[in-house]
Amino acid sequence: MTITTSSLRAHLLQSLSTLPNRHDLGLTILVSKPKKTASIFPHTPIPPKCLQQDFLIVLSSDLPSNANIKPRDQGSTDAPSSSTSTNLPEQDESPKKVSVSAISANLYTFPSSSSRASSILYVSKVDSSGYSPSVLPLTRLLIVSFFNFFLLNVQNVRIQLFARSQNQYLFANSSQGGGKKVLSGAGLCKWWKNVYEESVISYISSISKDPNQKREREGGEIKLNYLLPGYEEVESLNLLGKGKDLPEGLKWEYKPPFDDPITSTGNANTNNTTNLRNLPISLATLIPSLPDDPKTRFLEELVTDTFQQNPNPLKSRQQTQQKEGASSSSSASTSTSTKKSKKEIELEEELNQRQSSHIALSKIDKNEFWERIGFRQECAGDVTGFFTLETTGEDNINGVVGSKTGTSKVETKEDTNEQHSTTGFSIPPTVTDVVDPITSLDPESEKVSVDQPKDIPISSNSTSNSALPFKSTDRPEPVSKEPLLRIEIINRLLTALTNLDFANLTLAIEGSEIWLKQVNSIVKGEIGEKSSEGCSGVIPRKMNLPDSGEGAGAGLVRKERQEEKVTMLMPRKKKKI
Repeated sequence: MTITTSSLRAHLLQSLSTLPNRHDLGLTILVSKPKKTASIFPHTPIPPKCLQQDFLIVLSSDLPSNANIKPRDQGSTDAPSSSTSTNLPEQDESPKKVSVSAISANLYTFPSSSSRASSILYVSKVDSSGYSPSVLPLTRLLIVSFFNFFLLNVQNVRIQLFARSQNQYLFANSSQGGGKKVLSGAGLCKWWKNVYEESVISYISSISKDPNQKREREGGEIKLNYLLPGYEEVESLNLLGKGKDLPEGLKWEYKPPFDDPITSTGNANTNNTTNLRNLPISLATLIPSLPDDPKTRFLEELVTDTFQQNPNPLKSRQQTQQKEGASSSSSASTSTSTKKSKKEIELEEELNQRQSSHIALSKIDKNEFWERIGFRQECAGDVTGFFTLETTGEDNINGVVGSKTGTSKVETKEDTNEQHSTTGFSIPPTVTDVVDPITSLDPESEKVSVDQPKDIPISSNSTSNSALPFKSTDRPEPVSKEPLLRIEIINRLLTALTNLDFANLTLAIEGSEIWLKQVNSIVKGEIGEKSSEGCSGVIPRKMNLPDSGEGAGAGLVRKERQEEKVTMLMPRKKKKI
């Protein structure tokens, strides 16, 4: 399923329109067109067929025209020059805008032979600027609404993120000014856990009110799991607390993400029997490599360390084969090599690299991987956490994720653990893959050969703990008639946003204005003026709200907090006898 800008825009506007906001809120929704990618599983020679979509959502707010704002860091080097006033100009009656929240995310879809594909929604970065004129939790509300869109519209989706406390992610220097509150590692993990719980509660409430959604989702499952690297489950409960009361039958599981398969294969295509290779069970097909994620960097380091310690088995094997081939038919091999294009040679080299990486990662046990990741720099300092929310459908065919043939709907924790251990996402030693190395590794190629096999034969042993993340009879992805942006455009605008300075409110206003104009110009030139209008929306301010709410610009004029008076108990003097 291709996510369109109009559908996401309509959902976010409808969800946020119920807010008691005293100021106009602006939404900028940037969605890329689906693009083939092989980078999500870069360490296996048989990467799954995967389509990637990128999302950048920015929420801005109008500011009160009568506000007189002074930045906190007037004496810093980041303060504007003397020619720039630090107060909002009184002669300009048009409201000023400032970006208050932003989300950067990626959707990875694995098409299957059934009508429902498996997807990973990876939340790469979320940030707030701290300059919101509202006391409403706009960032939280935006994320919950964003999550619910995918829960309601994408079957078999995993919402995945890695929580790590930083001063800023998308709004540079925003921790220096405004009212931004940087949470500790434990505080941030607790915040994300609550966001996930709110999303689940809202999702269940939505489908219970919609008969069509309720009928379509009947028989499905919702799974919540999290892991704080380096901490036991009891310690995590002490750090994060109990949380919200979840619906009956739903609870958190303390386990690592991607402990079970994303997708599974259907019937094998055995027409082509060339390029046969036996591949061992490996982390290369279990743990995806997601952008700016510690798992990705750890996988890379494990591959590099293995290559440094042990010689490349594939390289020596190829050298032996080349010597044998040279002695028998040197002239034929020479003529064949000269016919290869530069692109074919590069793809063959990539295939060899992927095979070597797959073998290297097969030597690492998954339990060891998750234990060691807790000692890495990203996870060893403050508290960090992996959070997963997964919806699965029980009526899918051919073993797509969530199907549990021969099992009941209600299962105990022991049953769940047993199931995970028998359906692990990896390649068994008995599997023989059949793949065209040239076309299968080329994410840019739009042509698929008729004779090209799209997956590998799977052992008939039903107890095998492995499956490859793609299907043999992939249905073509429906092409959206709505024009979408190229991924390169979204990356460019994301970089432009992170290059702005949010050290004080004046700089934040200027930067927000520059970025919004840049978005309007680039998007208009990319998809046309009419389509670019659909990439933004406004949530009008509510009139006649009671004063007990936000107040007149509450939260905008950031006054310095008065020092709290601490009353100390005076020691009682002993009475003289």
